[in-house]
Amino acid sequence: VYKRQLLEEYDENHLKNSYIFESKDQNSALKLAREISEYILQTDNLENTPDFTSIKKEEMSIDTIRNIIKNCRVKPFKSKKIYVFEDSSKFNISMQNAFLKTLEVAKILIELNIKS
Repeated sequence: VYKRQLLEEYDENHLKNSYIFESKDQNSALKLAREISEYILQTDNLENTPDFTSIKKEEMSIDTIRNIIKNCRVKPFKSKKIYVFEDSSKFNISMQNAFLKTLEVAKILIELNIKS
């Protein structure tokens, strides 16, 4: 149901800046995020597109957020830039503040948070 709704929003050009997918089944949520990302970016291989970034729990740091902020300033190769965070509950206060600022100013960003 959610997948169809998000794909319809994309097709109708009504996609929001960010989405939070929260699930007890992290694998299912990550799979959904990847499927939607593949559709939006029109690819079967997300690892080969510069517009997709997947951030694992152990990679989350203020430096990672700063790099994302810099990357958001670069125009996307396709239509959007997509960042999938494996578990955004790992954000500390500094990371949260830096990322919120990005969401406020970056119109090109879709942020998919996966919480376990």
